[in-house]
Amino acid sequence: MRSVLKQVLADTPTSPGIPADNQDTMFMALTCGDAEWPHDVAGYATRTAVDRK
Repeated sequence: MRSVLKQVLADTPTSPGIPADNQDTMFMALTCGDAEWPHDVAGYATRTAVDRK
């Protein structure tokens, strides 16, 4: 993450036309979007409470 901040705050971009956080953004999009997430809010709340114990 530190390397991304250095790229974001740099005076000149490392790769012209490509945002410095592009790799992290794509990783999160693929990680979070490649599975179906449950829609059952009550079940989610129950599992969260169990995990917190």
